[in-house]
Amino acid sequence: MLCRGLSPKKWTDSEIAALDKECDLIANLLVKADELLALTALNDAKEMPIKNPKYTKQVMHEIEESEEELQEAYKEWSDLEYEEAIEEFGDAWEHAQHAIKFANKT
Repeated sequence: MLCRGLSPKKWTDSEIAALDKECDLIANLLVKADELLALTALNDAKEMPIKNPKYTKQVMHEIEESEEELQEAYKEWSDLEYEEAIEEFGDAWEHAQHAIKFANKT
């Protein structure tokens, strides 16, 4: 992965390799942070008591959607598609938040 914005003509191969390694480490840290946010939200959604049973279907649907987004994020991450993985983790977080909102409706 060549760090975005770098012109390969201005760097030696060893400098590019070192910069790529650093960029990869930073990207993984950012993805990991988003993963933790999504997992925390999903766990909160799963543990949230549903105040009104008529919203059970919506809560479960949003939890399922969150879990699917997580799987997509892990695939993107394993393919080193960091930006896409972050986006998918964000989508998983959003679905978990929707589940929490439905669970809290009276």
